[in-house]
Amino acid sequence: MREPQFWKSKNYLSLSLLPIGLMYHLILMFKFILIVPKKTIKPVISIGSPVIGGGGKTPTVISITNLLLSNNYKSISIISRGYKGKELGPLEVQKYYSAEEVGDEALLLSMVTKTYVSKDKTKGIEFAIKNGSSILLLDDGYHNPSVKKDISILVIDGMVNLGNNMIFPSGPLKEGFKSQLKRCDAIIVINKKYIDKYLLEKIINSKKTIINTKINYFHKIKNLKNKKIIGLCGIGSPVKFFNALKNLRFKIIKKVIFSNHHLYSKKEVLSLIELLDNNPEYSMITTEKDYVRFNNNNDPLSKLRDRLNVLKMEIEILEEDKHMILDLIENKIQSYKN
Repeated sequence: MREPQFWKSKNYLSLSLLPIGLMYHLILMFKFILIVPKKTIKPVISIGSPVIGGGGKTPTVISITNLLLSNNYKSISIISRGYKGKELGPLEVQKYYSAEEVGDEALLLSMVTKTYVSKDKTKGIEFAIKNGSSILLLDDGYHNPSVKKDISILVIDGMVNLGNNMIFPSGPLKEGFKSQLKRCDAIIVINKKYIDKYLLEKIINSKKTIINTKINYFHKIKNLKNKKIIGLCGIGSPVKFFNALKNLRFKIIKKVIFSNHHLYSKKEVLSLIELLDNNPEYSMITTEKDYVRFNNNNDPLSKLRDRLNVLKMEIEILEEDKHMILDLIENKIQSYKN
């Protein structure tokens, strides 16, 4: 889903939905009280966002995985629920799977390390361990009470913040922020300079381990001067994508926006090709998540994929903060060996 406009402020509509939001929060809290989380035989690291959509979870999982790999950690696997994918799992994501089957996030994650899709997180973890995994990263497992997490990491993005600070459906929060903050072991901060002052104070006052990052962007478009750009995306927070293009000094003449995790049809692909055919002086750029949703089913001759430019976003943990996340993980790994 795309973030509704009324999530950005407290208004009549958000306030009218408040009772549902409180009920949503209470149900989740009861789940955490009543459900006994299953302990695994390997360390589990959970990465989550306090908000629905566009919170930076997936690129953070990739960043932590790359950090572990660069420090010679082996047998790292990622567990994803494969949002919007039809497959229930558990299964290992292979190159021949499509976004329709396993979801766009799982496809991206599988390019980094072994990735397993399972709607049931516990079964997914057991399947990964059976297949030789020694360290398990849960993509978006923060609000799942069924699994015992050894490390819980909350990702907070200053380009998103907490919206109107209200719980779904009144706002973007998955549950009350205070309870989310209480459960985490560390907070990874993205776009720190844009974080609301009151939110930054809460983060600092929480006394949790704070890990700072920077964002690197990569693209292959050359000679940007006077280049006219069509921005295409179907993500949780389109404003982040278009702000990135603006900061990179792209001249955006048209925005084509679909809902989050949108699965493109053949008809939509043809209309995008037609848009480019009718405007040969334009270049089209999209996100990595969108690009993996184009395949031999909706773009059989690769007519769109061959013309698409991709903006790759990389979250990099600051050099001076890397030891904090590595120490946190190493301590847990050692506890399993003792």
